[in-house]
Amino acid sequence: MTHILINGVQIKVEANWCIFLPDNQLNLVITARQRQRLLDWAMQLFTEWVIEGTTFDITHDYDPLWDYSGETVKRDLEELERQEIMRGTLGDWMNEELTGNWSPTFMSGYGKSYDRYFDGIQHHISSEVHELLNVQVSPERWDEVWDSDEWGDAVLALEDTLLDRIAAIPAAEAYRRSEAETRQKIAQREVEVQERQRVVAEWCERSRRFFAKHFRFLSMDSFVDKPAWRKLGLAAQLKKALASADPADIEAVVELGLPGNFSKSVNAEIKQIATEFSNKRK
Repeated sequence: MTHILINGVQIKVEANWCIFLPDNQLNLVITARQRQRLLDWAMQLFTEWVIEGTTFDITHDYDPLWDYSGETVKRDLEELERQEIMRGTLGDWMNEELTGNWSPTFMSGYGKSYDRYFDGIQHHISSEVHELLNVQVSPERWDEVWDSDEWGDAVLALEDTLLDRIAAIPAAEAYRRSEAETRQKIAQREVEVQERQRVVAEWCERSRRFFAKHFRFLSMDSFVDKPAWRKLGLAAQLKKALASADPADIEAVVELGLPGNFSKSVNAEIKQIATEFSNKRK
């Protein structure tokens, strides 16, 4: 049996990785398929970034006097930059490239820390490993696991090893292996976005017609808060209208509410009433 030792934790290097402690009472197993799924996810993330062809720079041109964090500026990736990235590894890429997101630092004079792809990949790996713990550790042993420094070290060792495996992948190989599937997923996502836009447009039109038919006495500009809602008896009016409404119209009201100028609490009640009618029809 071949092992690697990381931070004092032995990891079996075989089809399945098994992290085990000296007492051998509790092991954590990650299969080859689970590891490959993580590698594929990271390679597709990189490949989609290459296909999109944009990158972020940090500019300090607009810094106020009290903060020097800078701002991100999105631009097209130049061909020479792309070629340079392809000569490196995913580790080079994820440590260098910004995602466009930022996290607060709570530091005076430097309020923003701009996220790199390393941060997102590290978080994803951590989430996947903790999900493994959720599946493999029985509820009665959770306190023991979380209170154990040894298990904390073991989990960190596994996360670091997975991160190292991803970082070592040559960028050109990642792109070659993932391009076809990534392009297919991008195309499918675009189809889904277009379909979602079509459905939302239909909801908007149905909600508008429903409002015009049953609440024509209300101006679209008239603000209706909870006191006005109660005073005008609009809840009863809505229920009466929904009782004979087309199911597709009810669905539109459930999803979007009504197009009038309603307060948040009123719009929430509109959706709740519509949801109750929708559930009755099922």
